[in-house]
Amino acid sequence: MPISDENGTWGHCVEATPADAAMVALEGMAPEGGFDLVVSGINAGANTGDFGHMSGTVGAAMMGAYYGVPAVAVSLGGQEMDFGYPAAFTARFVEQVQERAPPPGVVLSVNFPAGREDAVAGVAAGRMGGSYVRFGYEEVEPEGEVRVFRPRVTPADTHPAGSDTEAFVAGMITIAPLRFDRTDEEILRELASWELDHRLGVPPGS
Repeated sequence: MPISDENGTWGHCVEATPADAAMVALEGMAPEGGFDLVVSGINAGANTGDFGHMSGTVGAAMMGAYYGVPAVAVSLGGQEMDFGYPAAFTARFVEQVQERAPPPGVVLSVNFPAGREDAVAGVAAGRMGGSYVRFGYEEVEPEGEVRVFRPRVTPADTHPAGSDTEAFVAGMITIAPLRFDRTDEEILRELASWELDHRLGVPPGS
């Protein structure tokens, strides 16, 4: 569905997951010659470390990587959702991305600890890792016969050294390069020694 204002149409809206929305654009709305860049976000809520695996924002950027288009995922943490500064920083950052052209299959995940320049300590590139909070659920009083669970959020005590989460908690804008291929090479080699067999009647390793 087109999105318009008094200046005309400036975008489109699709009812889909973030990754599906990116796919619709890349498949059905690409200009001649294709897109130069996919920018997903700015999302409300940081996606550093472990949260990147569950992030729709990162997932949409991964769709760009899947199509071989440079991709950036951007998220804003903190209590104040002021997107002006993050948007301006991101605009400058994507100019560098386009100039330097990272290899296909990579998503640059950018996370802001705050929406104001004076609340940011700097910029750090780091590996994906850790969680700045721990999420969970606890069961509370039922509503009639319906079981009710309430979210439980607690700050994480430790963060992996050199990780994007460590830098984010220290007040830094973080940039983590994420690969589309998440294969664990060590476990892949180990699996080759398991003597797996598709026949259910054959004991493992026989």
